[in-house]
Amino acid sequence: MSSVLVEKYSHMLTMRDFVNLYKKLEERIGNRTLTARKCGIERKTIYGWDTTKEIRLRTRERILSVLLEELTEETLDFLTKRSVESSADVLRTYLSSLYEKAMSEEANNQEFSRLALKLDQTSRHYEGLIDENLQPEIDSMIQYAVVHAREIGVPFAPQPREMVRLTEFSHLIPDLVRTISASAPLFPTSEIANIFNLPVDFVDKFAAVLHDNYTAIRAIEPALATAHPLGNKSATMATLTQNIFQQEQKQPVWLSGPSIWESGSNEVFVEARGAT
Repeated sequence: MSSVLVEKYSHMLTMRDFVNLYKKLEERIGNRTLTARKCGIERKTIYGWDTTKEIRLRTRERILSVLLEELTEETLDFLTKRSVESSADVLRTYLSSLYEKAMSEEANNQEFSRLALKLDQTSRHYEGLIDENLQPEIDSMIQYAVVHAREIGVPFAPQPREMVRLTEFSHLIPDLVRTISASAPLFPTSEIANIFNLPVDFVDKFAAVLHDNYTAIRAIEPALATAHPLGNKSATMATLTQNIFQQEQKQPVWLSGPSIWESGSNEVFVEARGAT
């Protein structure tokens, strides 16, 4: 396994990577001369790294081989990090290339459809490589492609993402709740799902939960108004919502107030800011 990794990744690391890793290797072995001997290089070669801009491939392979033997966990962790970063850079370049070609004036409708579909499929296929910095760029590309498809009369329906990070989801939930509350029943959940790039069945279930709890809250609202005519409505409603969930033998959701309020149009909006 070590020889395969050495052959595959020795060229990928930068000179600075090797210098930093070699320093850690020296610290582990505890002797500069012995470290150089283990790597099959002379000490003057190490001193020359301050002036040279490159390390020969054979030297890279020797150092990486010793690193994998002496600092296995740290080296594999470093290689994994660099590999993911490199792959993400390639993916960003690839997706940007697909987008630019699809949106160019030279692309006819058929070519646009092919490239837009490839953009969507590739972004979903490699979702695991897309971090929170790259995701907004990809979302923007796809949204502009959808708008362009409508302008030229070409069908393009991106598939919903299969992975959503919790940090991203926590920001998405309030907007989703507001949209469902304000739109139903004027717009089907399929359109809302398309707006948020979420699976339709998820939005259906989410809307059903909102409707069920809205109905439950409205049913006991007169009693609530009598019991707490001038009280803290948001705090009371949060407690009330918890009781409803407990009665239905579901996991209670705590809402950080003001979390529930009633607008002039008798619509109830819920901001879910955290759960325990």
